[in-house]
Parts: sequence; C-alpha cells; structure tokens
Amino acid sequence: MRNKIFIGILLFVLILVITTVWYFSGISVSIVSIVVPSEVGTYDSGYVAILLQNNGSKDINVSLKVKNTIEDEKGVSVQEPIIIVGASGLDALPAEVSLKPGINQINVYYGYQLPGLKKIEVEVYQKSKLADAKSVEVNVLPPQIRVELQYTNESQSGYDIYKVFGSLSNFGKGTAKGVAVNISIIDETTGKIVSSATRGEAQIRDYTFFQPMNTWRGKDGLEKQAAVAIIELSSGASSNESYVPALAVAKGKIGNRYKVVVTATWRDQVVSSEMRVPPEDEKVVMKVNPVIDYNPLEGFMSNSEGMFTVIKGSIPEVKESLNGIIVKKAAQLSTFSFNDTLNFVVFRGVFPTGGYGINIDRVEKQGNIYTVYATYRDPGKGIGVTAAFTQPVAIIPIGRLAAGDYESRLKVTKVVENADGTKIIREVIETEKELGVFNFSVKPPEKEETSTAQTQKTNFDMNGTIENITIPCPFNVQCNPQYWLDAEDGNTYHLRFSYGTRLPNGDLQICEGLPALQEPCLTRLPNFGQHIEVIGTVTYNTDICGVNGKTVPCQPIGRVMVWSWQPR
Repeated sequence: MRNKIFIGILLFVLILVITTVWYFSGISVSIVSIVVPSEVGTYDSGYVAILLQNNGSKDINVSLKVKNTIEDEKGVSVQEPIIIVGASGLDALPAEVSLKPGINQINVYYGYQLPGLKKIEVEVYQKSKLADAKSVEVNVLPPQIRVELQYTNESQSGYDIYKVFGSLSNFGKGTAKGVAVNISIIDETTGKIVSSATRGEAQIRDYTFFQPMNTWRGKDGLEKQAAVAIIELSSGASSNESYVPALAVAKGKIGNRYKVVVTATWRDQVVSSEMRVPPEDEKVVMKVNPVIDYNPLEGFMSNSEGMFTVIKGSIPEVKESLNGIIVKKAAQLSTFSFNDTLNFVVFRGVFPTGGYGINIDRVEKQGNIYTVYATYRDPGKGIGVTAAFTQPVAIIPIGRLAAGDYESRLKVTKVVENADGTKIIREVIETEKELGVFNFSVKPPEKEETSTAQTQKTNFDMNGTIENITIPCPFNVQCNPQYWLDAEDGNTYHLRFSYGTRLPNGDLQICEGLPALQEPCLTRLPNFGQHIEVIGTVTYNTDICGVNGKTVPCQPIGRVMVWSWQPR
C-alpha cells in the first residue's frame, strides 16, 4: 500500500517537471524596458517604446498584448486595434511580430482625454505561451485654464462706452477641448443678470497664453479680437447701436454700475474672472472734438488774460457767453442744469498779432475730475505773423453730465516755434504745467408735478373753430399750435401747443425756459392782445428732452400747454 502511494507521488512530480520544462523550453524573448514620458498632458500624443530582447540566434515570432495606451473621453481603454509606428507609417499591430536576435523596438501610440495616473501593461507571448510581462505608470496632467479680461473706454458726448475683451490662457501641460464660456452682465444695484451669452466647444492647447474668446473678420480679411461684452452708459436716452459682434450688451445710465462675469468650464474645472464697469478710480482718455477759433470776440483788442472755464450751450452760444464774460464782464456760471450741454473752454487771452496757437492734446476723466492737456504755441525768431489781433480759444464739447460736483484742471505745455530757413524748430519751455482749476456742479433734473385739478381743466370741449396756425418759434422749436374760440363765452380764445420739437421717431423734444417761447409764439397771433393766462398743463411720459430746442439725451418729462387770451 505504501509503495503504491509513493509511486503516485513520484509520478505527479515527474509530470510537473516535464510540464514545466516543456512550457519554458524554447522561450528566448524578454521585455527589457517600456520607455514613455512620466508626465504627459490630456490630448497629447506620442509613442511608447517597447524594447524586446531576442536571446536566440535566429529570428523568432512573438505576439504582444498592450493595455491602457489609448483611452476615450470616458476614460475607457481602447483595446483594439493597437496602433504601432511602422516603416510605412501607422499600422495595426499584427498577430505576430518578427524579432531579430538582440534588442528590438516596437513603438505603440498613446493618447488620453482624461487626466490621472495611467498604468500601461505589456505582455509578450512566444509559441502562445506568456514569455514576459511588465508595466509602467504615466501621469496625465490636466490643462490649467485661466480667464483674463481687459477693457477699453470711449467717452463721447453724453455716452460712456465700455468694451470688455476676454481671452483664455492655459498654463498647464494638457489641452482642453470643448471649453464652454459664459458671459454675464449683472446690474450691481438689483443683482439681476441683464444680458448673457454662452459660447461652447472652444479648444485651447497647452501653454497658450492668449486666445481671444470672440473674434471677427474685418474687411481686410484678417481675423481680429472682438469684445465679449459692451456696456453703454448714457446721460439720457440710450443709442440704437446693436454693437455686433459683441456677445452680451447692456445699456444704462451714467451712474449705474455693472459687473461682467466670464466663466470657462472644462469637465470639472471651472474658472472665472469679473470686472466692474465702470471700474473704480479709472482714468479714461475721452474722445473729444475740440473747436479752435482765433477770433471768437470779433475784433476785441483790449488787454485780457487767459481763462479756463466751463460754459453751457452750442458752439455759437459758447462764443456769445465768452464775449459776455470777457468783454462785458458778465459773471461765470459754476452751477448747471442736468439738461445743459457743457463745454470746457480754454481761452489764451488777447494778442496783438497772429502766431499764437493752441492745441488740445487730450482730455482725461477720473471719476468726477477732468484734466485738459493743451499745448500753447508762441512765435519765435524768424516766424512770420499777421498784424491783426487774435484771441485763441479752444472749445471742447463734453455733453451732458450726471448730477454731482466736478473738478476740472488745465495743464499746459508751452512751445516756442523758431524758423531756421524753411525748417521750424520747436523749443519746449514748460511741460504740463497746471494753469487753471475750475470747480462746478450739475443739479439733478426737477420733477414736475401736475395736480388733478389742473389736468381736468384741459378737458374742455373744443367745440369752436380749430385752426392750425404757423408760428415762428425760437431755436427751431416746433410749437405744433392749435387755437379755438371758447363756445361758452364766445370771447375767449384758447391756444394749445406741444412745448418742444418732434423727433423722427415721434417723440417730443422739450424746449427749456417758458419765456423763450412766450414772446415769439404768442405775440405773433394776429389781432389778439397780451392778456394771457395759463389755465392748465398735462404731463405725459415719453422719451423727450431738450436744451433750447437742441437735440440731446433726455429724461422722461414733458408737457402740453393750454393758454387762453382775449382780444383787446
């Protein structure tokens, strides 16, 4: 019995030895190393170098199994086909690979869409038997996205236009595909989003430090950066500008505050940047169109020093007011109405000859402080001048301003021009020296209140003869008058007119100052006297405005006047 057991054990060991010898007999290949970068980025591509050692003296055929060299967008390893770098380009890994004696290299492509630590596994088989197996780890790094915002500001008469430009940067090794960008403009007073837009499928490669979020192709065919958001702040009515191709647009009043928030999302990576508009304590170079005049006082020759001030009105009205201040010694105004169109005035003084010039270099705005930079040019040696008196002045329209207190400064660079033959040599005497400061204030608009009793008075029966009459009104203001005979007493006439001028869109443009309308309108009514009485007003809401009939941005105010009078 014991002999039988011993014989059984001996046979089992013998079979095991024979099987092991058979399995490993003929194995002449091994994996020397797997060469791959220790760190790669998402969407990077390259190849894994697999070094195989053929220990025999003859060519042998082996098969390979390579895992986790390529993954899809879900992080799942792509098993078949495995792509290798062959002599003819990219080929599928064949069933068997011929190895020459010594070291052989097989290159297999890798690529990953998700970051993380990846384990590449390689198995080599000879005669359908596993000859060797090795693995190596690769760290796939994600992109590092950043959102950057810049802005420009353009100040025009009555408008501040802020253009916000956005760009994506990637400080990481990986590439980001399918980046979604959201732009939101938020009213900081209400906290509500007033405009938003989303742009998806953006791609940003590794170590890209400036990629515009929005572009447009100009007339020259070149692609240029476009604003992602535009905010228009006006002192009155908003413009009709669409601001294409900006992605988000908001329009408000000067004094309103907004916040532009731009968020970029790639998978679980969310980054954002924000900008407040208008930025606090920003310094803005305004877009201005100065008017230069060398004889605004029309021949005035008395000695007069220079002056820096603010004057309201149109250019002709500014010259008239300047004449009153210099020639007639009228007082300078320092308090203005919300509806006034304002101008900076740089007056050099009165000179006995020509050759004294003035240029406005720029106007800067920082909060409620304005700085006017000007250059004064004086004639020097060899410069021919006219013998007439001149009064150089620069008038700089800045439009309407929001209610508040303001400070304006004048900084002057003085230059003397000398002639050397045909060549003009300019010598700088002083640079940006402050020559004037003028403080002024703007009052808020007054709200007109109309009682119910007044409104009811205008609802009387217009049962007399209603005639349209043409009455010349000041400053090209259209009165739109109608008058009729009161049927109740047969003696009193009534005049009703729209107090202002009509805009192309049908809105009424209000004229400021009742006395300005009273004389030109009412004294030209034929055969009627001057016993005039306002018997009622009606206030209505529409976008209307005006300063002496001039078209300017406005507030929602307005009225229709009804007058009555009797013949002498």
